[in-house]
Amino acid sequence: MFISTRKYTSITEKLFLASQRPYIGIRTYNHNFLSDATGVLLETKIQNYGNTPAKNIDVLTEVFVDEIKIEFDNLKVENQIIFPQSSHPISMIIKNKNMFLAIKNGQSLLKIHTKITYSGITDKKYGTEEICKYNHKSPSFVGEFGEWR
Repeated sequence: MFISTRKYTSITEKLFLASQRPYIGIRTYNHNFLSDATGVLLETKIQNYGNTPAKNIDVLTEVFVDEIKIEFDNLKVENQIIFPQSSHPISMIIKNKNMFLAIKNGQSLLKIHTKITYSGITDKKYGTEEICKYNHKSPSFVGEFGEWR
C-alpha cells in the first residue's frame, strides 16, 4: 500500500508541475513589405501560453535567405519576463531590394529559426525551438519544425 501511495503522489506532483508552468511559444510570424519596395519588416511574437509567469527568457532568432544567415544587431532578447497569456514582439528589417524581390517572387527561400529558453516558478529550465519558412503563394509563414522542452 505504501508503494502505491508513493506512486500516486509522484504522478500527482508531475501533473501539478506540468499544469503550473509557463509554455512559451511563437504566437505569430508577420511580415510587411516596405512601401518603397526596398525591404521587408519581419515580426515574431512570442507568447506565454502557460498558467504562471515565465522569467529569465532568452530568445535567439536567426534569419536565413537561401540557407545564408542574415546578420541583425537586435535579434537577441535576454532576461525578459512574460506573464500568462501575454506576448512580446521581436522585429527586424531585411533592407535589400534584390533580396526583397527574390523573397516576394518565390525565387529565394526565407526561413526564421527561433530558440527560446526560460524558467518558471520552480526555476526549472524549459525551452522551445521553432523553424518556419515563408510561402510566397499564401503569402504567409508555414511551420517546419516545433518542439517544447
